[in-house]
Amino acid sequence: MSEENKALSIWNESRHKEIWTYLQGQNATLTTGEFKTFVEIGRATGLNPFLREIWAVKYGSKPANIFIGRDGYRKSAQTHKDYEHHTVDAVYDNDEFEFTDGKVKHKYNLKDRGSLVGAYCIVQRKGAKLPAFNYVEYGEYKQPFGVWIQKPATMIKKVAEAQGLRGSFQELFAGTYEESENWEAEKKTVKVETLDVSPPEFE
Repeated sequence: MSEENKALSIWNESRHKEIWTYLQGQNATLTTGEFKTFVEIGRATGLNPFLREIWAVKYGSKPANIFIGRDGYRKSAQTHKDYEHHTVDAVYDNDEFEFTDGKVKHKYNLKDRGSLVGAYCIVQRKGAKLPAFNYVEYGEYKQPFGVWIQKPATMIKKVAEAQGLRGSFQELFAGTYEESENWEAEKKTVKVETLDVSPPEFE
């Protein structure tokens, strides 16, 4: 069986109960509609929930958020027939950085790059005249805990990369987020009980 077929077989209806049970064990008891959405995105991306390439989180009674890891975005995008290449990098205030006419000019000041200010992602689809460009401000996403303190450039690059790939491949990633975009990461996850005791049936 090819790797593509193996990935898609995870989302066969025969495994819905297994996925449903796994999500409940991860404190994500989804509604019927949320679970169906989760499965459809899983089928489209071919990502593996058991390897935590894709997962769902419930915060209280709010609608479930579907997350894809940075490597999951890369893995799925790079298998798309229209994917050509993409680039991601962090920007500091002493760098020379310019975006003009669809092109980025970025030169490091290696002696002193200054403070981290943001990150960008450039995605080139086959047949597109210009690449898609996405830039994110560090100040909008930084968090005062965990890896955001230890490796801020790594984290803001993950945000830029996820947004760049998601914007360029909406057919795969619409309605998903990368965990670094999660402002509620430190809030307690509350398990929400529903009347569903088995996975919903798909037509």
